[in-house]
Amino acid sequence: MAVEGLVHEGDPNAGCYRDVSISIAGSNHEPPDADDVPALMRELVKFINRECEQQYDLLKVSVAHHQFVWIHPFRNGNGRTARLLTYAMIVRLFDVRQSRLFNPTAVFCSNHNKYYEMLKVADSKNNEAQVQWCQFVLQGLLDELQKTEKLTDVNYVRQNILEPVLRDASRKGIIDKDTLLALQVALEKPIFQASDLACVWANTFARSRNIRAMLDAGLIAPVSEGARKYYLKFAGSPLMVSLIYTLYQQGFLPESMMKN
Repeated sequence: MAVEGLVHEGDPNAGCYRDVSISIAGSNHEPPDADDVPALMRELVKFINRECEQQYDLLKVSVAHHQFVWIHPFRNGNGRTARLLTYAMIVRLFDVRQSRLFNPTAVFCSNHNKYYEMLKVADSKNNEAQVQWCQFVLQGLLDELQKTEKLTDVNYVRQNILEPVLRDASRKGIIDKDTLLALQVALEKPIFQASDLACVWANTFARSRNIRAMLDAGLIAPVSEGARKYYLKFAGSPLMVSLIYTLYQQGFLPESMMKN
């Protein structure tokens, strides 16, 4: 599934362990011989499923991620499968409702150079190297959990993300001053109607006209088809660029994403 439909990053035997020796681009690590892969993977799965004391659960996640990448069991798709494995292990450890916002990919992809550097350290397999690798992963997990906690705080999101998004959009000329004031009302009252915007447009006709303009621009949307109650819209709206920029400024998006 990880490589289905891919041409350049596909695998001629998707879902099967590799039967050839491979090299890893940009790495000096030589994965084990193909003949050793099945036994190494059985050992890894046994390690993952072995019961351990709770304080070691996240250490197991860290070690399993490195061991999977070290084995490199497939011809292609190893990195993404390793990240999926890491996410699956985390979901098993925590309440799914709490962990579904969590993105372990950010731990390994926000700084590619650091990630590959720490993998190289861990490849030596000595105790000190393993500790350094685990510290790297656990610190990354902690950082991501703290970000997730912030994103579940309504006041934090409003004050540190959504309000700055509107100000940035206004500064760039994406929205005018009156529209900014109207959308700020929408932030304070997530489901709003025309009368709530009387503080911006006192004239009823002006309110109706500007609500229609915001609907047409994709800045707001009705709560249901034909409804006269609305909510502030970010996905697919002109505010999206400002949202991405603000998330980056607040440390929620990696620098590599902004370069792309």
